[in-house]
Amino acid sequence: MKKTFLMTGASKGIGLALANRLLAHGATVIGIAHHADDDVPGSLHLVTSKSASTRPLK
Repeated sequence: MKKTFLMTGASKGIGLALANRLLAHGATVIGIAHHADDDVPGSLHLVTSKSASTRPLK
C-alpha cells in the first residue's frame, strides 16, 4: 500500500532530505514550505505561502 506524507519545511535542509528518502521508497509527499526551489523532486507536491493551490514541480 502506497503511503502519503504531509510535511512542513519540505523544500530545504532536513525536510528536503527526508522528502527525497520517502520518495525513493515509493511514498507520495505533500510538502509545505515558504518558498519553492527549482531542485525540489518532481513527484513532491509543494504548497507554498505564495500560492493556495498545489502544483507538481518537475
